[in-house]
Amino acid sequence: MSIEAGNTLMVEGEARVSIISGRVDVFGLIAERETFSIDKFKALPFYVLENADIEIEGGKAWLIEGRTIPDEWIKAVEEIKNMEKPVKVAVIGGIDAGKSGFITFLTNNLLEKYKRVFVIDADVGQSDIGPPTTIGLGVAEEKVAALGDIPLYDAVFVGSTSPYGIFHRCVSAISTLKDLAEKLGAESIILNTTGWVVDPGGRELKISKIQAFKPSTVIGLGEKGELEHLLKFFEKQFRVLRLPPAAYARRRSRDDRRAIRKFTYAKWFENSKEIEISFTNIASAYSFIFSGSKFSVNELKLYSKIIGAKVLYGESCPEVYVFVVEDNSKVKIDRIATKKALFLTPSFFKHLLVGISSREKMFEGLGIITDIDFQEWNMKILTNVPCERAENIQFGYIKVDPKTFEEEKRIERWSF
Repeated sequence: MSIEAGNTLMVEGEARVSIISGRVDVFGLIAERETFSIDKFKALPFYVLENADIEIEGGKAWLIEGRTIPDEWIKAVEEIKNMEKPVKVAVIGGIDAGKSGFITFLTNNLLEKYKRVFVIDADVGQSDIGPPTTIGLGVAEEKVAALGDIPLYDAVFVGSTSPYGIFHRCVSAISTLKDLAEKLGAESIILNTTGWVVDPGGRELKISKIQAFKPSTVIGLGEKGELEHLLKFFEKQFRVLRLPPAAYARRRSRDDRRAIRKFTYAKWFENSKEIEISFTNIASAYSFIFSGSKFSVNELKLYSKIIGAKVLYGESCPEVYVFVVEDNSKVKIDRIATKKALFLTPSFFKHLLVGISSREKMFEGLGIITDIDFQEWNMKILTNVPCERAENIQFGYIKVDPKTFEEEKRIERWSF
């Protein structure tokens, strides 16, 4: 396509866009003779600065007269650039408000003043910087076309694609990553949040996140009045800028979001292989199993008689007894003395998503349990993390098919 200056070419992926001639602006990244890859369900605006010839392969494209970035965004970014350091900006907005686009635009502009820009992506379900189930810290040292192009420095695995029920972990992760960024000498930090901004849960989560982050500025992206239930409170403590949402943000359905996660899982498991991990590597912070006192061989035989099913493994925790049995359909009881008993089978753990960490990194990568052996005291995990780096394993609450990378089911918290 030959496009005159002053127009915007919108391209939705999966697509490949090559700038043959001319100059374009992508969220503040000025490009000449460059090629861009756009993932499925994502879109990029190419604002033509000088008459350009652009080649598009795949995807969907259309022209828009003028620039798609609102004037209010441009003014706000200039204002933020002129603020005293450290610059800490928190961005809130509903689903599909254009938060990722705004943060990309802000990041690119801040890079004109700072050598590095740190971005905390706290959208556990639709994270751009880290994989689903994590809150990631990215460090940008050069301008990017999309938020997902910022390299991941480290992350906190929270184990779920929804913050519901794990508010404390999400808030703690933001605080931890903020501290890490500051330790690394950050002069500018941006916080991206989920689109959950309504009902009591959304209110509480946003307020807790913002107060833990302690921003110099809060950006509210939304239609007039849409975020006032939050911004009225924030402006008593922080500088607040109310901005319109992106004019051409792609609206995603729940099925779209699930498909995006499948695509993202697949990317994070590229070049993965099966490794064998001892149970001693399991960091059981948010599950009962492997956190209590292990039963002896004689105790397992005794409990097998009491329960009515062969017990492969068992332990006593302060709250419950945990048993792994061959067949839980044969279990005769649900309590032992004053404690509730949890009964699991080895199949319960298969395809469970796990987070892998080491002494150096809070997050080395994701893994999927493919097999587990309570006799040999080990399990097999599909991952691209080298075996020597897999020092700690933490269970998540989602099962993912290791071949198709589709989410299979969610596991109830504290059910194991």
